[in-house]
Parts: sequence; structure tokens; C-alpha cells
Amino acid sequence: RAILLFHSGPDYVAAFFGCLYAGVIAVPAYPPESNRRHHQERLLSIIADAEPRLLLTGSDLQPALL
Repeated sequence: RAILLFHSGPDYVAAFFGCLYAGVIAVPAYPPESNRRHHQERLLSIIADAEPRLLLTGSDLQPALL
């Protein structure tokens, strides 16, 4: 499984179809709207439930995840 953490747009579509092509189950997740605790907890809950092997995201969101 792969978490797809993208805003709506062509990068999300490319990542989704890339997962399909690779035989990976795509788990879409919206990026947190802010650094507020409940937004972060929602994302962490999705990640915990999905038990992904990887997380795909764009370069614009990467710094916020580190």
C-alpha cells in the first residue's frame, strides 16, 4: 500500500495511475490543512489504518512532513 499525499491535480493522477501500473494499492489522503493537532492526527490515523509501505507526495509538501 502507498499513501498518496497530494493536492488535487495532475501529480495526484500520475501517482494514482503509477500505483495501478505497479500493482500497489493507492490510499488517497488529503494533506493537512494546517499544523493544528487534529489535522495531523487525522493523517496519522489514516497512515496507521492503512499500514503503508511507502508514502508518495510532492516536493511542495515534503518539508512539512520532515
